[in-house]
Amino acid sequence: MTLADRIMQRSAVVRRSLAILLLLAAAILGWQSLILPVRALLTSQQRWRVQVRSALAIARGRAAEVPALQGSLKALPEAPIWRRFYPDGDSANAATILREDITHCAAVAGVTVRSIAPLPATEQRGLRRLGVKISAAMTIGQLTDFLTKLRESPRYLRVDAMSVVAPQIQMNSGNHRLLVRLQIWGYARPLSERGQ
Repeated sequence: MTLADRIMQRSAVVRRSLAILLLLAAAILGWQSLILPVRALLTSQQRWRVQVRSALAIARGRAAEVPALQGSLKALPEAPIWRRFYPDGDSANAATILREDITHCAAVAGVTVRSIAPLPATEQRGLRRLGVKISAAMTIGQLTDFLTKLRESPRYLRVDAMSVVAPQIQMNSGNHRLLVRLQIWGYARPLSERGQ
């Protein structure tokens, strides 16, 4: 006896219930196998179109900026900012100019420089760092003036370390001299970068 024969032997209510269940199962299977994949495909295509439109708009915007950026790039080597770096970063000439600048700032501030010694040059973020260590006697007012002159220098100068030694005994009537030790750095572009 086959399955069809067995179903036919059942009552009409059971046969109708089985037919409805079979129809529901076919509908669910059709929904899962046809409708959901087609819907996912259409949704993904829509998302892809939105992403492509956005990427194209960004690319067009960047392409419109290219001429302005190329003009800025051509003008960059002549920009005034490069004059704030010391020349010839790979030679002793820059170290001499650095010492002269610091000595000039000290003289303008009325500072008495006791000693000035070069520090080893190093590379720092694509720049050549040239430094000196100085020891000087000055009052607090002269120290303020000296630091102001260093900041106002036409070239970049940076005080990296400073120690101040004051006299043990001080009187209210005078502005005593302090012994100040400073590490001052200037910056130069390496020769290989200035050629570009």
